[in-house]
Amino acid sequence: MITFIYYLIHIALLLITIKVSNNISKCSDNEYWKKCIPIIIFYSIEEGMRWGRDVDWTLYYGVFEGFQNGYDTNFEFLFKLLFKTFAISGLSYSTFIIFCSFMWILSLCYFIKPYRKQIKFFLPICLLYFTIMASNTFRWYLAMSFFLIAFRNIIDGRLSIGIAFLICTLGTHTAAFLMSMIGVICVYTLKNALILRPVFVVIISLALILLFSIESLQNYVIFFKYFNTERFDNYFNNAQQWFYSETNEGERKNIIEYILLMTPFYIVLFSAYKLQLQKMIPDGILFYNLLTIWIILRSITSGIELLQRMSMYYEFIFALMVSFVMVLKNKITNLNRQLLIVVVLFIIYKGYIGYFKPYGNEELMKYIWNSELVSPEQARTIYKLQQTR
Repeated sequence: MITFIYYLIHIALLLITIKVSNNISKCSDNEYWKKCIPIIIFYSIEEGMRWGRDVDWTLYYGVFEGFQNGYDTNFEFLFKLLFKTFAISGLSYSTFIIFCSFMWILSLCYFIKPYRKQIKFFLPICLLYFTIMASNTFRWYLAMSFFLIAFRNIIDGRLSIGIAFLICTLGTHTAAFLMSMIGVICVYTLKNALILRPVFVVIISLALILLFSIESLQNYVIFFKYFNTERFDNYFNNAQQWFYSETNEGERKNIIEYILLMTPFYIVLFSAYKLQLQKMIPDGILFYNLLTIWIILRSITSGIELLQRMSMYYEFIFALMVSFVMVLKNKITNLNRQLLIVVVLFIIYKGYIGYFKPYGNEELMKYIWNSELVSPEQARTIYKLQQTR
């Protein structure tokens, strides 16, 4: 029954997102936020009221209890203020998770607002693509939420508001702030000229996949120490802890497998380039250049946790460009349109493993309204045992 409810709620959220997003794509400016309310509320509740799901949820639960009991922990200033305020105010841990979930879905709606026609693809793709990552690393995604709001304002020329939200990103996660600066720098340096044509991006990407050595990265460990904060110390104290694959099997992906997984990104890159030549994408040069940078970075992430986290910061650009390509697919070549089926199948695959796929134990699929909830410590043990199988 727990698994059935888990499936049912996730299916309901996806259907609501698809239906409401389609309505939003046709609405006026005045109706926009009113139309967004069902998605924002449902997502905040579904993701916010999860119980014992993923490692970060269980680890931060202990920190939350520590604040309630008078203990102090070092965090970036804004995250500590928010986390501690929720704790000492007598609010439950779940209320903070609801807040983080609310900020993530709100920031996506805020960022995509000027491109309303694309929202009917953008939000469903983000739901399928990012839910598991936002669930497991919610502090990172809270920082990203502030960045998306900041980025939208910086792109649109509202610099003071953008800076204010960048400070919020800095106050939530230092590493996320450093990643944010890539986007900010690109706004002022790469907004008017394409840096690389798609064929060169693919050549560089394939070369990195074929030739990149994990061991070579160890020479630059000292650079990553500047990402600071205690949470990153684990990476530096034992460098081998970074080097695990996305499948958690302790090794890099097979080269052929990794190239196949990169193929959807190459397809979207070529399609976006075709549209950009026709000037069909607002701020298209900026987004194309960010997509280029992200693809190159992603080409060396297999097996390296730290780079995986860094590369996922700009995966929303992939979701954005897919949305533009899908809406404007009649403007690209017939071959590009046919290849889009690969992209669709890839997103479905990502959606299954990151959104629909049930956990190996029903204790990890419960919500706060379920009876006999497992303790956070037990949930962490169950999750770790599941990962080692």
